[in-house]
Amino acid sequence: RNGTSLNSALMADLEAEEKTELYLFWDDEYRRIGLSKTCPDSKVIPFTFDNRGYSPAKEFIQYCQIDTSEKGVKFFYEGMEGNTYVFGQTGRRPNTFKQQKNGDLERL
Repeated sequence: RNGTSLNSALMADLEAEEKTELYLFWDDEYRRIGLSKTCPDSKVIPFTFDNRGYSPAKEFIQYCQIDTSEKGVKFFYEGMEGNTYVFGQTGRRPNTFKQQKNGDLERL
């Protein structure tokens, strides 16, 4: 299958039904995927996921240049950014941190 699949825990968290429309976003710099029920641009068309969490989002995978020719590629949950679930691949990425006086770290 050349598509996108979501696990059952995420589908439950999203309160997904028989057919659920979700927006997929791509962060080219860090090669991360974003997933949301909403999109600020009304011209963007959502992808439809079935009750198993599967969507034939081939165009999205091709656009992101994710190589699935030999095997599936897993993305792991990193956290929320606003109302968007963010997923990244394993491995190291460069990070730049700024520390405020109170010790809070902020990713730049």
